[in-house]
Amino acid sequence: MVIKAKTEKDTVAKKTLYHIWYGIWIICAIVIAVGIWFCKNKLSFALGEVSGSLIATLLMLHMYHCIDKELDMTQAKAVMHSRFNGIIRLVIEVATVVGCFYISAWINPFALLAGLFGRKISAVLVPYVFERERNGQMLPEDEKLMIRYGRLPTEKELEEMEDSETTEDINPE
Repeated sequence: MVIKAKTEKDTVAKKTLYHIWYGIWIICAIVIAVGIWFCKNKLSFALGEVSGSLIATLLMLHMYHCIDKELDMTQAKAVMHSRFNGIIRLVIEVATVVGCFYISAWINPFALLAGLFGRKISAVLVPYVFERERNGQMLPEDEKLMIRYGRLPTEKELEEMEDSETTEDINPE
């Protein structure tokens, strides 16, 4: 599946989506590799984890498209849209887990739940693992700071810059 990026921000969002997808499937592989040793029905466990990870991947795609639409809406409409689609994703997750209990001979519900949690774990780990891709590449705002100061500023300097920019906006001279 190819998602076309409209702007540079879309490219960053698309990369983040792909990073989360990679994280979901890496976590899936780790959980299967470890969990398969502790359960009786190995196929059921593996199918549950893969099913949960597949659903988590699709839910992330849905979230990506929802956020993309919400950025073009007014704030009130975007909040309503976000809440509605969040409820849809929640209902899909709950219905999947509850439905899985009816076919637990084929798909382990606890492994499915672990697969669904892979989405959340991946979203938390992605900023640490990919760390804004500073290792070798700089983001555009970092390049601007490098040109202006000759180095990346410290947190204190960033705060001082933000304070001075707001003062300049208030009192233009």
